[in-house]
Amino acid sequence: MTRLAVAGVGAISPAGVGVSTLAEATTLGRCVAAGPISETNVAVLKKIRRSAAITLYAATAVEEALRDCGVSGFADCALISGVTNGALNFSADFHHTLVTEAKETASPTLFSESVLNAPAGNASIIFNIRGPVYSIIGGQSIAIKALMLAATLIETRRAQRAIVVCAEERNELSSFCYSRFNPKAARVFSEGAGALLIEPVDERRPINPVELCTITGYAAYTIPGSPHLALQRAIDGALSMADLEAADIGVAVSDYKTATLFREIPTLSFSDCLGYAFCVSTMWNIILAAMACGGGCPVNPLFAAGLKKYAKHSEINHVIIYAAEEDGDASAIILSRVGASS
Repeated sequence: MTRLAVAGVGAISPAGVGVSTLAEATTLGRCVAAGPISETNVAVLKKIRRSAAITLYAATAVEEALRDCGVSGFADCALISGVTNGALNFSADFHHTLVTEAKETASPTLFSESVLNAPAGNASIIFNIRGPVYSIIGGQSIAIKALMLAATLIETRRAQRAIVVCAEERNELSSFCYSRFNPKAARVFSEGAGALLIEPVDERRPINPVELCTITGYAAYTIPGSPHLALQRAIDGALSMADLEAADIGVAVSDYKTATLFREIPTLSFSDCLGYAFCVSTMWNIILAAMACGGGCPVNPLFAAGLKKYAKHSEINHVIIYAAEEDGDASAIILSRVGASS
């Protein structure tokens, strides 16, 4: 396995633009999910002002992830976009106009922005990405699967580095559908995007201070009707790849509500603060975990409250992030402090 480093992160959330606002909101523990994202705060709004919100969010997150990475050209860079719903409001508007008025008045630009690969296509054009571009669709676990695909592209030398971005926009149609699908799940739906730039660790040079952490293990399983078993196998697979034991994990991060999978290891969730943004929620968890173990610093204040009763974890060396779907689709990924060993 090629050792990979997280070399850049970017985010836009109900808390605002940037990973710093994301971290600050979760550190303070205040709920920001109920507030909409102001379009005036989207950094690249002027470049693609006619695009759907999901494209604006994806491009803004990618822009931040690339800002300080020192990469000048992207001929060897891949882009993988994860999405759950897409711009359903554009689809609804297009269908409504088509049915109630006439086909001549239904603008094709509305429909083009509603397709699920719009964020990937637009972002690749904006940033002149010349490598492979993929869109993958699914629930919360798809963010980790997108990173797994990125790792495979780098491992097989189809790309030297990769940008992984997940984006989602909140709208009345998606909120209504999911509330009807599972009325017992009291969720506050939110929106936004998260992006990571990953690249191989170069053993010939000193550690790049931009590298927040390394990706040491990952796995995904699908067992229809048994999400808990699928998740346990995904976690075991990620631990095996990383050559770690469960006791080596400093903290787990997940929005999956289930029985504790780790003993004496805290499992943190930020959904009460950030809301439920489908695959983006998992990407936010990965970003926050990368910041927590970045640079080998003592426990980030972001996780301090959740770690108070676990005094032995004075420093985070390894973080596991996992997600599971009700249909039995699960995935897990382990981030490790640069230089940490099992």
